[in-house]
Amino acid sequence: MVRPETLTAFINVPIIKTPFSVAWSGKFAGPTAKKGTHKYPGSEEVTTRLKEDLQQYPGYGVHSFAVNYQSNNKDIQASLVLDNAFNKVYYSTVGVPQEARNIKMSVSYRW
Repeated sequence: MVRPETLTAFINVPIIKTPFSVAWSGKFAGPTAKKGTHKYPGSEEVTTRLKEDLQQYPGYGVHSFAVNYQSNNKDIQASLVLDNAFNKVYYSTVGVPQEARNIKMSVSYRW
């Protein structure tokens, strides 16, 4: 399967005078390309190993939102993330269904 063109964007905005920030991330992908015959530039030879016709998966856009915390001395960090916020049904390039809307929390401590 030929991987689609993808774009990933991320914005993190600190909340002034607090140890918190809010974030958005988005992953946008075009449709996967179907395999087919391939002719090399400058050659009349056509490959046959790519003649299989596979499922083409549509493009998608997945949005995630987060609230982050970082202590003043930066030893404690915490995040609460809402992944796939709009519950988009989408598939990986090999046809595996991806996660539906979900919430993740992480806490870390550095010493």
